[in-house]
Amino acid sequence: MLNCIFYSLFFILFVNLSVGSLRLTQINRTFLSSYKGMYEASVVTVGSDGEPIYPYFDRPTLKEYVHTFIEEKLTRYTTKYALVMNFYKEDGVTECSKDELARCVKINLKADINFLFTYDKSQSFSIKDRENI
Repeated sequence: MLNCIFYSLFFILFVNLSVGSLRLTQINRTFLSSYKGMYEASVVTVGSDGEPIYPYFDRPTLKEYVHTFIEEKLTRYTTKYALVMNFYKEDGVTECSKDELARCVKINLKADINFLFTYDKSQSFSIKDRENI
């Protein structure tokens, strides 16, 4: 009888480990291979007067694109996740206030997979000049 209990516990642990690792790789693939066009589409390069300006990320547009993408693609793998977006100046270190134009963005995703696994990764995107690459 005791053997049946141990076999059952090992089987449950094995199934949980297998399903958890599968979900972990699915979430990782979804987040890290997010569509780069949504980041490019949120960059403003032309001012309201029609003249070229110093490019920057349009915060509301980028937030909408990323939240829509994550919500659409990630909810089939997990429903418990937190998405944090931080905007930075050109140096990539100094955080921007609401009024400043952001040239770098860091997106962090934290997700609960099961009681054994959690996912926590970040991606950074920045706008650089050719001379500074």
